[in-house]
Amino acid sequence: LTDTCLIDDQGDLHFFHRGEVLDSGTAQVFVDENNIRFSISFGPILVENGQLSEYMLRDEYYTYREPRCAIGMVEPGHYIFVDCEGRVPNGPVGLTVNEIGMLLYAKGCNESFLLDGGSTSVLIFMGEKLNRTGKDTSVGSPRNQHELFGIGSSELVHTDWFDGKPAK
Repeated sequence: LTDTCLIDDQGDLHFFHRGEVLDSGTAQVFVDENNIRFSISFGPILVENGQLSEYMLRDEYYTYREPRCAIGMVEPGHYIFVDCEGRVPNGPVGLTVNEIGMLLYAKGCNESFLLDGGSTSVLIFMGEKLNRTGKDTSVGSPRNQHELFGIGSSELVHTDWFDGKPAK
């Protein structure tokens, strides 16, 4: 089971903990009432309502150093993404889940959520890959990705599509 992060049309993050189940009717009401635009299931939740999550308070959980990726929200529209390399020969070993949670908390995030790291996480800025994955590490190749977080704007970035509709 995974935690779930929902993002509304104002950019606010909402969380559901693993095992917290809504029936389909209740879930649809929540989605409609909160104008939910996206959902992500992974986690755990790292910071919630300005507090480190219970996972961060237990030293015995999530103590392996691995490449990690997480999103944090200072406030709606103000996000911090952390993508940490790991498993790089003679290079970075990664972070524990506790460490990435504490980093986002220390950076002022009131909400944060662990995303899939390792070979599934590729950080690209203006067309340039910034992190080492796959053949650059001790673990295989990057996996094909079908999910994407896109943040920001630039005159250099294709903007013909907005809200799933081509511009006229």
